[in-house]
Amino acid sequence: MFSKFKTERRVIFLDPDVDIEPKEDKTAVILSPALYWVRGFDLPLKSEKEAKKLLPSLFEDFLPEGEFHYYGYFEKERYIGFAYEEKKVRTLLVQKGVELGTIEALYFAQSEFTEEMLPVRLNDAWMLTSIDDIVVKLPLREETETKPLDLSSIKLSSKAIKIERYAAPIEKKTLYTLCAVFLLFALLYALQWFRIEREAVHLKQRSNELFSRYSLLPTMMQNRSVLKKYEKIDTKQKKVRRIVAALLKVPQFAGGHLRSVRVEKKSVQAVFEDLQRRDVLQKRLSSFKPQIEKLKSGALRVEAAL
Repeated sequence: MFSKFKTERRVIFLDPDVDIEPKEDKTAVILSPALYWVRGFDLPLKSEKEAKKLLPSLFEDFLPEGEFHYYGYFEKERYIGFAYEEKKVRTLLVQKGVELGTIEALYFAQSEFTEEMLPVRLNDAWMLTSIDDIVVKLPLREETETKPLDLSSIKLSSKAIKIERYAAPIEKKTLYTLCAVFLLFALLYALQWFRIEREAVHLKQRSNELFSRYSLLPTMMQNRSVLKKYEKIDTKQKKVRRIVAALLKVPQFAGGHLRSVRVEKKSVQAVFEDLQRRDVLQKRLSSFKPQIEKLKSGALRVEAAL
């Protein structure tokens, strides 16, 4: 039975620019790089479960607005992290005529296409290739020797994710159950409120004990002042990370290379050499209002205030 199940399953490649033949077979879906974000990380962790918890913060400065889900796995010494919008994937599947109820699992092109399989021709306009071990979708170049997209030859990995197949309406029985649960919570909330009211004096005494035990400052105003100080430091550090991330991307679009980066008390300073397009530098850092100065050596010195 298991062999038969495997034989009947088809594999499709989901991409906004690639057509899919509607069928009712069980389906494995390989997501195009156009439908997810992927990055490699060097993490001092061995547990994939612990590493996955870090993904929202690791992707924090690189994702647009959206409701993202995350997935990742270790590949040799690096952790490969993915961010994808399940709602967009579901919508595109429906637009392509794929029944959500037939989908077994979703896979990423990153984990299913090996270096030997690339570059792959998707259609007359697009292809898949690899840049720095990352599978990307690029406009087709006629001078590039490509292979046809042959999904039948792909042996799918174990790196898969699931999506909800059905979106059923709430039945009356379920609705009544939810109402009962809400009423129960309301009753518990009322009982808790009376309990808190009765113990208010006791809690005040305990708060004084806690101030003493943990060496807090005498007043809440003083403690809030300390909190604001550390929040200010945190905000500054986040801005430093955003500026440095933007600086690191400049050579990718403007040529040249980043010679140095220095973080001062009130600014981040960087020096670029052999920069071919100054307008790209200005554009990439426009949100930080940088000051750009040309040095005698021909290099460009950039300073962004914190």
